[in-house]
Amino acid sequence: MPKKLVSAINDHMIHTTAVVVLEQNHDLGGQWLYQDAGSGAATVHSSVYASLRLNTPKIYTEFSDFMFTPVEGRDTRNFPGHREFFLYLKDFARCFGLNELIRFNTEVVHVGMAAATGKWIVRSRDRRTDDGEFMEEIFDAVVVATGHFSLPRLSKIKGMEEWKRKQLHSHVYRVPEPFQDEVVVVVGGSISGPEIALELLHVAKEVHISTKHVEIPHKLVKPVSKYAHLLWHQEPDSETHLLTIQFKWNGILKSVSTSLVGVSLEFEIAL
Repeated sequence: MPKKLVSAINDHMIHTTAVVVLEQNHDLGGQWLYQDAGSGAATVHSSVYASLRLNTPKIYTEFSDFMFTPVEGRDTRNFPGHREFFLYLKDFARCFGLNELIRFNTEVVHVGMAAATGKWIVRSRDRRTDDGEFMEEIFDAVVVATGHFSLPRLSKIKGMEEWKRKQLHSHVYRVPEPFQDEVVVVVGGSISGPEIALELLHVAKEVHISTKHVEIPHKLVKPVSKYAHLLWHQEPDSETHLLTIQFKWNGILKSVSTSLVGVSLEFEIAL
């Protein structure tokens, strides 16, 4: 939705073109619209977890014509939490009157060009009911701004289908409490992997983080040395059979209680 907002304001306010924004969710925000993931990855769009904060300061995150200024009573940190950025997007849309252009709860099911006219046929449906009404409209131009962080893809490791304990992607991770007293393996060392591992260690019995680095990543050196129940391992490649990792890890995986958290940052584009 942030991309949709920018496109809408450019067209509507600058070129005075009639614009319609079709948004499948009930509110704007895209990834920044926090959603409970209790129903699973198939139905949740956002990958944002409860404790997530911006990893860039406000000044480098704001739109060029709308300052990301502190608001009294809200999160005023330079690296605020995800909700503050969501509220910033809401403020932006309200300031420029974009809400009236957005048709919420609308899923686009088809986009194609009419050969005879060169115009675009857009077919959509109302998502508020299972048998939502379909609508077909004609537009001069179409901007696809769906983002690319909504369909998670677990790393392909041999034996995953035989692993009978719980597996989930960071896309559906929200809070650490469900992992109380568990032995958890976190696979992936980019951004979300270490962040989730450091959060889990406050409730889990043990947290094992596996990354592709030959040496322990710099950002994990201090935490691993500080917490005895946080351990780093080199990540198995896709040819490594999941059920034999226990030998590589000196038997550790045999004690994993229920959870293998996959945090591969490979995503498919959702249209």
